[in-house]
Amino acid sequence: MPPAYMQWKQRVRAQMGEWWTAPPLPFVNCLTLKFCGPGRGDLDNLAGAILDAGNGLIWSDDRVTIVGAMALRWEKSPTNKQSIYMKVIWE
Repeated sequence: MPPAYMQWKQRVRAQMGEWWTAPPLPFVNCLTLKFCGPGRGDLDNLAGAILDAGNGLIWSDDRVTIVGAMALRWEKSPTNKQSIYMKVIWE
């Protein structure tokens, strides 16, 4: 993986760790992701990066037997207002 991606993933994982203090979930009913930005990249790749960053932290793994469903959305916004919203439903 490119160094820039690995650094990004580490930053995202650190932010996730600030919000998620429970043990990793053995099962996620639904993961909803909303990406806001200028529209660069593929939605499936963006989702995959979030799944990788949360592995072993929020969910025990990102296999289909762990994350039961996902909803993905992209919303156009300026580069200086990029953000990712994540909602995890586990019960």
